Amino acid sequence: MKLLNFGFVVAAFGFDVSYDEESVNQMENAEIAEIPHHSENMDLGWAGAREPRGWGEYYDWVNILDATEEFAEDKPILLLVIPEDCDDCVHCSAIREEFKNNQELLKISKHFHVVNFLGYEESQAHWDPKIANAHYFPRFYFLEAHGDIIPWAVNTLRKDDRVFYYNHASEILNTAKEVFHGYYKYKHDEL
Repeated sequence: MKLLNFGFVVAAFGFDVSYDEESVNQMENAEIAEIPHHSENMDLGWAGAREPRGWGEYYDWVNILDATEEFAEDKPILLLVIPEDCDDCVHCSAIREEFKNNQELLKISKHFHVVNFLGYEESQAHWDPKIANAHYFPRFYFLEAHGDIIPWAVNTLRKDDRVFYYNHASEILNTAKEVFHGYYKYKHDEL
């Protein structure tokens, strides 16, 4: 399910996931917004910050444009964090504290590009409104270099359609470990 073509287009990451035929058709037929050519004069706030925004100063934060230009064999995966852009999101505040203090997660994150989109308002203008309909925060997505959401990289503890929502940093860590080991096992098997 292609949601992002790096360097050319950005599409929605924010949707309530259900892998039924209607959702897949909707995503495949969605209009994709183009990433404008960036210049010195353009505001690229929507691309995500290069600073932690309270999510942990020791993570190697990049914006989406940096990540698209820097994908390499040693960092082929992107972890996209989409928190709410306000201080009254109880879930964001709780998991943010766990996220920034989780040493294991920090260690494994060195193998990923980590991008922080601030939430609905910041990125909505660059997403197709037909699929940018998730109103739960925070969301965490693992993407491959060619822009696909890794379909099995979800919170397996969720029994609803909010599989990109995590209650605790330890749940994100479990998914990050699966992605790390799954990707490198796949690459090893490919050789």
